[in-house]
Amino acid sequence: MKWYNLLIVPDDDTVIWRYMNLAKFISLLDRKALFFTQGDLFSDPLEGYYPKTNVEMPFDPNLPGKFIPNDQFRKTFGKTCKQDYEDALKKYLQHSKKWRKYVAANCWSMNPHESAAMWKLYLSSNEGVAVRSTFGHLKSSFYVCLNYEINIGKVKYVDHGYGTFSESFPISKKKDTSEFYNEARKFMNNLVPMDFIASAFFAKQKSYEYEHELRALITAHPKEPGKSAYKPTEDPNMEEFDPSLGGDYVSVDLDVLIDKVYISPEALIWFGDLVESVSERYCLNKEIVKSGLADRPLY
Repeated sequence: MKWYNLLIVPDDDTVIWRYMNLAKFISLLDRKALFFTQGDLFSDPLEGYYPKTNVEMPFDPNLPGKFIPNDQFRKTFGKTCKQDYEDALKKYLQHSKKWRKYVAANCWSMNPHESAAMWKLYLSSNEGVAVRSTFGHLKSSFYVCLNYEINIGKVKYVDHGYGTFSESFPISKKKDTSEFYNEARKFMNNLVPMDFIASAFFAKQKSYEYEHELRALITAHPKEPGKSAYKPTEDPNMEEFDPSLGGDYVSVDLDVLIDKVYISPEALIWFGDLVESVSERYCLNKEIVKSGLADRPLY
C-alpha cells in the first residue's frame, strides 16, 4: 500500500463497521474481495469536489504547501505571483473533476458500537449483516492485493457553502481580536489538502458527519505502465473502470479482516440460521452474533 502523509488515520485498534445486505455479504465471501465504487457514482453530488474555501482561496505566498495544487501543477504553472497561482488552481480543479471516474472507494464506519442509524441507512429490509473489524485489520488484510495501491484515511467533514476568504475576513474585522482568530481557525479547518489529485475524496459535507467514515481509495490503472498519470495539461492517462461494474473488486484476507459478523436487529431467526449456513459453506470461521439492538428489557 502507498500512504500519503497528509491522510489522517485512526489508531490501529479503532473499531470499524461495514453494513450490507445478504447478497453483498455472499459476494464478499465468494470473491474474497471488497468492492470499491467508482467516484462519480456516489449519491452525494458533491463527492470528490473541493469546498468553496478551496475554490476561491486567494493567492498568498505564505499559504501552507498542502493547500496549494500539487507539485506537478506548481512546477507547471508556478506560485510566484497571483496570476500563476490562479491559473494553477483553476486547472487543478478542472483536472481533479475529471478524476472522479478514475478513483473508487470502499467505506467503513468508525464506532466502538454498532449504529442504529447505519443499520437503517444501508438496509432496505430487515435482513442484513454488519462486519466488524479494526483499522489495523483492514489495512493488514490488503496484503493479498497485488494490482492496486490503496490509500486509507479518515473522512474530513466540511461546509461546502462556507464563505470565501474575503467574506470570512472583511476589512472591518481587526486582526488582533479573538473574533478574527476564531474565524481564521474555522476557515483553515474548512480547507481540504490539495497535495494529491484525489484528496477531495477524503472530504464530505458536514451533513454526513454521523457516518464517522473511514475510506479506502484506489485509482484506475495507467494506460502506459511506468508513466505518470498526473499530467496537468491533459486528460488523465488512465484506463477507466469496467462500466458494467462501476468500480472494481480488491482482494482481501477475510480471516484477517473480519472479527465478528452481526445479524441485523430486526431479522428473524431463519435469517440468522441462513447467515451461519452461508458462512460455514465458505469456510468463514468467525463468531456470528445477533445485534445488541435486538435486546429486550430485563423487566
